[in-house]
Amino acid sequence: MKKCILFTAACFATTMASAQFAQFDATFETQHADIVTADIDNDGDFDIVVSGEIGGPTVKSAIFLNNAGTYTLQGAENVIVPGHFADIKFGDIDGDGDLDVIFNGNSSGAMGKGIAMNDGAGVFTRTTMDVTNATISCGFADFDNNGLLDYYVIGNGTSNMGTVFFQQADGTFTKDQSSFTGLNLVDPEVTILDFNNDGFIDMFINAWDDNAKTRFSAILINDGFGKFEVLAQPNLIRKGFGSATWGDVDGDGWLDLLLNGDG
Repeated sequence: MKKCILFTAACFATTMASAQFAQFDATFETQHADIVTADIDNDGDFDIVVSGEIGGPTVKSAIFLNNAGTYTLQGAENVIVPGHFADIKFGDIDGDGDLDVIFNGNSSGAMGKGIAMNDGAGVFTRTTMDVTNATISCGFADFDNNGLLDYYVIGNGTSNMGTVFFQQADGTFTKDQSSFTGLNLVDPEVTILDFNNDGFIDMFINAWDDNAKTRFSAILINDGFGKFEVLAQPNLIRKGFGSATWGDVDGDGWLDLLLNGDG
């Protein structure tokens, strides 16, 4: 299950000598939330975007703009409102030099998922770009190595199976679900990475497999054209409803895995 977060406080700033905590809103509390830092207004410092729920189905979302370490609530209408089981990712999908956003969750119906474009000053406008019915995980990556940013969404069950949208040279997108046919996943957590150092972006998915009635932790290898195939990993302990972090822990040039979840 996605992390349950009590958002009381704070982002840290580092200096050469020390680090200190800067409290920016002691009253903002959310559960089942996602909190993301990104420079959305192009002023050189990290802003904060958060969305979750309070007391059940009520969505609470906010954008805090950073001005030299002082955080203020953005006055513009916030369209990034995924709420419960929020997932928020940033990327410059239209190539105009500022960060756009893809988000989904399952508190706000159709309004809780989508792609929104940044005007360059951190104000987002929702688009009509297709995100299917997926409500759990989403993100940006150039999966087919054509220099254009693609995006993916994935939700619960076969009706919300994983989908990759490939960006074409004319700015349109083609929809492809072929890599996920037959998968019946619940609460999938997706990490994108180059697992085998071949220059192509792969996927790692941690979920519950509702076909086999077991936990699902698997690496999906990219063939270089954005098609994925599960890579056999007999030594990988499967964890459901968790999260994964990748990094080169032993310095050998290969990404290692820190995996958390039930089981």
